[in-house]
Order: sequence, then structure tokens, then C-alpha cells
Amino acid sequence: MLMLTHTWVLRELCRRIGKDPREPDAYIYNVAPDLLTIHPDITSAMTHRIPRLDPLPPEDAKGAYAQFHLLVDDMSHYGRVGEDSPGEFDPGADGYSYRQGRFLVPRLEELHRRIGREISRSDAVYQSHMMIEMAFDLNLYLRGNGGLLDLFLMALDETVRNGLEGFSGTMGRLIGVEGNTVAEAVERGRDTYDRPRMEGFLRLEGRTAGFIGKFRLDQEDRDTWEGVQALMELALDATGDSSGFLEPVLDAVQDTGFRLPL
Repeated sequence: MLMLTHTWVLRELCRRIGKDPREPDAYIYNVAPDLLTIHPDITSAMTHRIPRLDPLPPEDAKGAYAQFHLLVDDMSHYGRVGEDSPGEFDPGADGYSYRQGRFLVPRLEELHRRIGREISRSDAVYQSHMMIEMAFDLNLYLRGNGGLLDLFLMALDETVRNGLEGFSGTMGRLIGVEGNTVAEAVERGRDTYDRPRMEGFLRLEGRTAGFIGKFRLDQEDRDTWEGVQALMELALDATGDSSGFLEPVLDAVQDTGFRLPL
């Protein structure tokens, strides 16, 4: 899932249990597995290999928010949570984003044929789940979910200004890199994910451009643009009911006994 989605899930868990994080940097620890990969020396494989349910020492207690992110990812992708990452991409995965995206698979294959590109069934499955995640995230914003963008931007700025040392130390230890590399990543993220750029991405056109760019399709080709945008609209329709994702995720995480340092 994407950063607004993870911000929303954490906020909704806090509402469910009636307790908010003591400090706003909790929301940036929570998106760290995705945010930190903006740095060329930090990969998704590094940030997503953090053990999900391992207890953390007191000095790294806020790392549990990053663990929470990965538990939510596992539910989105695999429909279950566990001690460790399930591993490599599985085209037969049965989590929310794959189930919701199945109807897009033949449509993505047809689009690629129409624009003269080859795509394997496995790649079409992967692209379908990414389209669902992008659409879900956009739906949260379009449906007015109470200041999610403001919350994310405020937490990111506050972390850079007042919490960078602790954040960089904890996340550096969790993913096995130097703290200054983590600090560079967060600062780069703050400068990249500013309000104008985020608001541009939080539109149908922004998501269409993001999908085309991610999968290296031709931004200038009209058929490509119109085809991807039409599929993104279908994905928006398929992700309109957020409760179908939220409630199973929160139930599954709480059933593990996992607790956040609120």
C-alpha cells in the first residue's frame, strides 16, 4: 500500500483503541519501509526484511511502527501476517490488493497488446496489484478522509526538524545501514514529498502518470495514457469500500498480540 494508506490505517487503529501516538514521528516510522527507499543506498528488500513480530529494545521501541507497516503490507499482499516476510513476489497471492486486482489482469494484457508491448501473466498480476494500491490510496484522499495529507506532511516535517537523530538511529539499526544514510533519506523525502507535488499525485492524472512512469511505458503515447487512465478509473471503482480492507487488517494484527508503543 502507499503512504496515505499506511497513515490512515495507523490513525484508524489508534481510534479503535482510543489512544494516539505521543509524538507525530510515529507516522513517519510507520511509512519508513516505503519512504526510505528514496535513497539510492536503501532498497525495498532491506526495509521489508525487518522481522514483523520480534520484540525491540527500549531505545528502538518506535521501530514497532515500521513493523506495523509490514504487517499491513502482508495482509494487503498475502492475506495473512507472520514472523517474517513471505519472501519473493507470488503471483498467486490472495491478499486484498491481489484479489481486487484480478479483474484487471486480462485488461492489462490486452492494453499491452494494443500498444505493442509484451507482458507476462506474472507481470500483469504484479501491475494489477500496484494499480489497486494506487487507486485505494487516491480514494482515501478523494473521499475526504479528514486531513490525512496534512497529518503526513506535518509528521514528516516534525521528524526532520526535531526527531531526526532518534529516527535515524533506530531505523539504521533495523535495516542495517548508517544513521546518516537514513537521515539523508528522510530529508530527501521531506523535500520531494512537498504539498504541491503530493497534491499533483493525488489526482487521477497523477496516478496515471505515476503508473506509466513506474512501469516504463510511453508517457507521450495517447493510447497508453488513455488505456492506463481507463483502468485506473476501474480500480477506483473497485476500491471504494475501504472497510473491506481495514477491518480484516486491524483484526489480524491485533490477533497476533502485536502492540504499538502508544
